Amino acid sequence: GRRPMSPTAYTPPDPLGLSTEGDDCKFPEEELNELFPDGSGKLSDDNFQPGWYLLEHHSNTSFEDLRAGMVFLQRKVESQKEGQLSFLKANTGAVMDQLDRLVLLKNMFEEDQRKNGKEPLPSLQAAIEESITLADSLFSEILSRKENADKTREALSLLTRHKFLFQLPASIDKNIRKKEYDLVVNDYTRVKNLFGNTDVKLFQKILAEIDKKIEDLKEKLHTRMKTMPINVQEQTKYIRLLVSLNWEGDAAWTAITSRKDYLLGLLDKVKDHFKQKEDQENADKGKRKSKAEA
Repeated sequence: GRRPMSPTAYTPPDPLGLSTEGDDCKFPEEELNELFPDGSGKLSDDNFQPGWYLLEHHSNTSFEDLRAGMVFLQRKVESQKEGQLSFLKANTGAVMDQLDRLVLLKNMFEEDQRKNGKEPLPSLQAAIEESITLADSLFSEILSRKENADKTREALSLLTRHKFLFQLPASIDKNIRKKEYDLVVNDYTRVKNLFGNTDVKLFQKILAEIDKKIEDLKEKLHTRMKTMPINVQEQTKYIRLLVSLNWEGDAAWTAITSRKDYLLGLLDKVKDHFKQKEDQENADKGKRKSKAEA
């Protein structure tokens, strides 16, 4: 395969227009440093020394070639000067205009220093602060109305998005009055699934109100379930509702106990009734017997 080419340092063209190829006899660098201790042979260095350059690159060049190189260099310099002069002549108007602008800028800068001093930042800061204060006084009322309008729109948007939650307390009251308890249970289960873990203070406040209504409903259902007389079907419905609402007690056992107490009470009343009737009959028989004997 091909070998990669090694990078070589850039060598600027010879200013004399002479070729330096084949010049194997280099002037010793130690002697150059002694002759020009503060100089350099590089064309781009600020401490460039022509003598260093000539000794380093043209120590073996003939005098005639050096003269020819000098002529070449002079022509090159003259052509560059002519090029600069030609450019200035062709663009005299633009150059003069730029000079005028520079003079104007200098005058404006000096005038600004006389007015504001050499440190204009404090006055600039004061002007900016004054403009801010003026803007606030002009637009504060408008911005305040806009802020209130934004808050109103945000509140309306919130009400629209969560209409179900905000209307639920009134809906629960209405359904309880209509004894549509199944709707209450369904709505309560739904709202708990949707907002049960919310961190929004407003939502928590509404949920607390709903929980209070549900607790009142539980107490009401519990009272109706154990209040006799009541048929078994209705009592079963109350048991199911209390279980769905996670009532803390044992609704079924409470219902059974209530019905047992009610039935025992009825039996006691029947027993007392017939006992009184029997006692009355015995008393009447005794009276009739006494009259007959008399």
